[in-house]
Amino acid sequence: MPRLRPSGWDVFGAVLLLIGFGWKEMRMRFMGLSHARRVALLGAVAVVLLLPVAGQALSVGGQVIEPLYFGGDAVRGFDPVAVGNAGLSPTLMIDLSDPIVEMLSIGVAGDLLIELPPSVQVFNNPQGRNPPESPNVSMPFYAVSNWTVTNTSGDVLEDVILAWTMSDPMGTYPDVPIGMNSELFTILSLVNNGSTTLYGAVDLGTLATGDQRTVQVGYIVAGNLPLDDMQMNLVMPPLGVAAVNVVPEPSTLLMMFLGLAGLARSGRR
Repeated sequence: MPRLRPSGWDVFGAVLLLIGFGWKEMRMRFMGLSHARRVALLGAVAVVLLLPVAGQALSVGGQVIEPLYFGGDAVRGFDPVAVGNAGLSPTLMIDLSDPIVEMLSIGVAGDLLIELPPSVQVFNNPQGRNPPESPNVSMPFYAVSNWTVTNTSGDVLEDVILAWTMSDPMGTYPDVPIGMNSELFTILSLVNNGSTTLYGAVDLGTLATGDQRTVQVGYIVAGNLPLDDMQMNLVMPPLGVAAVNVVPEPSTLLMMFLGLAGLARSGRR
């Protein structure tokens, strides 16, 4: 039996049923339809009702983006409901109580050094139009920055995960919706003291001493960005970051060694 999919007319009819008719007339019209059409129309009603909460891709400045917004100042991670509505699910899972996981420090004297470029590539800036417009969730400000991450720990880092933890960690930025383009990262499920939080993250892999990785960060702002002290340039929102290193367990390393030794023996036969 072929699957029935709501047509454009079904969706239009669903809107009319939801906002245009009284209950009695709506029921009479609905019961007058064929069974197949009723099924399709009910599917369309579900589509209409879910539209406001479903994650939707946006085309801004010639770029297709998947916005995912933070919960606000001092709120860590992304709302699990928003992540689900965007059609995303965790692909990285880390428990900080696991002995193979170690936190990395970030900064000039830390394990990792993150350098941001002096400028970003702006794809959509409603405030720069004539006349200026305020960015919003349907037409946000969008820019991409290429971050450079360097291993400055002096040791080999086996498997580095970089995560964005929150927007405006210092609480000094205007109270506007701040998000990121989820097309440029994956979802990390991080367990800390039994509590699970979802973050945007990238797996940098193994970093030898001095190794660098370039990470693209897609900034999304659905409100007016402030100007710098010279009133010349827009100020990008700060983002909180954290990093962990996942070290293979000794037993895993032993199995890898034995496997390599077995391959070496078979190669000599």
